[in-house]
Amino acid sequence: MKKIIIYLLAITFISGCSSSRKLMQSGNYDAAIRKSVRKLTKRKKDKEILVLEQAYQKANERDLEQINFLKKEGNPDNWNNQYTIYANINRRQNSVRPLLPLFITSEGRNAIFEIKNYDEELIETKEKAAEYFYARAFSLLDKNTKLDARKAFADLQAVKNYYPNYKDVDAQLKKALNMGTSYVIFKMKNNTGVPLPPSFQDELIKISLSELNNNWLVYHVNERSDINYDYTILVNMK
Repeated sequence: MKKIIIYLLAITFISGCSSSRKLMQSGNYDAAIRKSVRKLTKRKKDKEILVLEQAYQKANERDLEQINFLKKEGNPDNWNNQYTIYANINRRQNSVRPLLPLFITSEGRNAIFEIKNYDEELIETKEKAAEYFYARAFSLLDKNTKLDARKAFADLQAVKNYYPNYKDVDAQLKKALNMGTSYVIFKMKNNTGVPLPPSFQDELIKISLSELNNNWLVYHVNERSDINYDYTILVNMK
């Protein structure tokens, strides 16, 4: 175990020490950009500026090509992916913007960083993604199964991440949670032939049933009339 931990730490250390150029050459453009930005914040060097310029260009080219592909594919599920990519491009631009202009002394020119306003694209893809997830959640809830309700809950969570107050998303989340939850009633039956102290059941139940609860599975000790239980656990005391 110690050897594994040491090995993992060594990998982390080596990757942390990778130069921005090596990161760029391996296709890890954003990591290269982050590293170059950190270095250039402290000291301006031509070689680091050139790495940043190239990594920035390659990262944007890759992302914009991916967006074009998603648009051509025309799958409504792609709105979320498009928004994520646009947001990543925007973050990349914002990380470089404070450093500009960057002058490359050895080449006698300013480094080229294309900065565009993607606000319209971000707003459009965000709205379309929220609409898509909201509509799909309703379709899943109409199927009236626990599994589909759980899928709908995930879609509604995605909507809420985009817009916290989107339509009636909170009410629909509550509905999906109720529909998707399985309820279990925990009962005890005394077949020992001897009376047990009143506190015995309480002590036995302290096996912390509440710790077994999760979003989709809830245990009850006291039966409630307003709930249709999916499972019963019967502890038969012999």
